[in-house]
Amino acid sequence: HLLNADVLRYDEYENPGAQILVGHVVLSHTGMKLTCDSAVVYEQSNSFMAVGHVHMTQGDTLSLIGDSLYYNGEAQIAEVRRNVVMTHRKTKLYTDNLNYDRIEKKGYFFDGGRMVDGDDDLTANWGEYHTDTRQATFNDYVNLTNPEFTLVTDTLDYDTRSKWSHLIGPSNIYSGDSRIYTENAFYNTNDKQARLFDRPQLFNKGSRLLGDSLHYDK
Repeated sequence: HLLNADVLRYDEYENPGAQILVGHVVLSHTGMKLTCDSAVVYEQSNSFMAVGHVHMTQGDTLSLIGDSLYYNGEAQIAEVRRNVVMTHRKTKLYTDNLNYDRIEKKGYFFDGGRMVDGDDDLTANWGEYHTDTRQATFNDYVNLTNPEFTLVTDTLDYDTRSKWSHLIGPSNIYSGDSRIYTENAFYNTNDKQARLFDRPQLFNKGSRLLGDSLHYDK
């Protein structure tokens, strides 16, 4: 639905089947509202391309900002590009390439991104965040930093509510003079406790602790 535009233009020869909207554009679709500087709407395919100060909101918990956005109304997928900021409650996701699936309720980036959740700062080459469960998955050069520690791994599942992280694959946790190496572990960024499996190792000031499983409390 078109709610507002300063100018509406239609030219069958220049852009067949498209409505060109310019100035203070406001569009809506099944609970989603979008504002932008200009847009091209394709009624037949139920889609549009929005450019300039793009801001998409859904309810009072989800916000998407970017330079441009292509929206497929049939699939309900928004493709946001350049200077993207996705905000869900207190969690922010920064990237240049993000797709948000409104049906699956998830946003995913595939060319580098950063998620900030309180004191936890996560970066990775690829990741996704589910707005219904508030869980995130990150892959490929994952780095999680916190005032108390730094965590480096290849695959990380992260729950923004419980603050539990699941590390999968070769991983290192650095905290003060301590380093933990593990390939299968659960780490809580709130209480700084870890449950380590599959022969983890703890290094501290020249000492090494090795076991089939370890429980670590900072």
